[in-house]
Amino acid sequence: MKRSKITFGAVSAIAFSVTSGAFAETAEWSVQGTYTDIVATDCRDCEEDLGIIIACTGNGQAAEITVNAAAAETGRDGAFSPVTFSIDGKQLKYDAKTVEFGLIGYTPVFQIAYDDPLTEALQAGHQAKVTFNGEQSLIGLNGSRSALDLFKAHCGWTPEGFQQNLARGESQSTDQSQLPGQPPQQTELPPYSQSVLSSSPPMPDDDGMFWYTGDGFGGGSPKTLRYALPESDAAVLFASCERRDDDGVLAEIYLAFGDLEASAPVTLEITHARGNSRFSGSVFIEGEEHAGSRFVIADGDPIWQAIAASEKISIGI
Repeated sequence: MKRSKITFGAVSAIAFSVTSGAFAETAEWSVQGTYTDIVATDCRDCEEDLGIIIACTGNGQAAEITVNAAAAETGRDGAFSPVTFSIDGKQLKYDAKTVEFGLIGYTPVFQIAYDDPLTEALQAGHQAKVTFNGEQSLIGLNGSRSALDLFKAHCGWTPEGFQQNLARGESQSTDQSQLPGQPPQQTELPPYSQSVLSSSPPMPDDDGMFWYTGDGFGGGSPKTLRYALPESDAAVLFASCERRDDDGVLAEIYLAFGDLEASAPVTLEITHARGNSRFSGSVFIEGEEHAGSRFVIADGDPIWQAIAASEKISIGI
């Protein structure tokens, strides 16, 4: 996390025990920083009395949560232990890494994705009871709704915030070697396909594109898979279990196909950690902004697991 934004004083464990009492009821949530440097805390201008710190790690990416209020006097640095949040009768459990922060103690640290239910629970609740290492502590939620709304917008956890960060150049660069308007004939995709199965936050490449199901923001059908920039024409791959025939899954690749005309035969080659896979298909041209190559991949084809198991893949027409 970007700890330079927060000052940690050399305080004893007694200072944090205050968080579980009346102080937790009166403290008000606030944010520091802007855009992907934003940090949300449960206390405004109180430095060492912070009970929880939620730090953005990148545009649309996970937030790192440090629960100082739950710090223990004993523990093992680097060990993983469960931390449980009980908020208005709802319990959420996470596998947290134990981090020793000097005199603060052995503190649980974990990450959540943009669509994790903890964020909504913190915004809707009145108080959070945290259980860690057999001990319980309380975190007040006064002002958490507005503070976390601002956090989500700046960290790219909303469609508008995500696009705003891209526009600011947080995750976008231009390939000067490519002619304007001409898609590449071959490209490499980074190792982010695993996020589709693990509900991890999106991890955009330099052009803002990433793997996702549905609409890219936690909505839409999980039966569609894309490597693209949500709500834009920038895309490389689309696959669907909804738009299909009896032979298998429909896949579209939006790479350049030269001077070929509609219905011309093409071959898709995917190089992955387990070797090469080739599929036969044809060119489709459905207007100036929707053209590429279309393929039908048989049910049960190992290509999907091969992609998920690869550090990167290369696709070409």
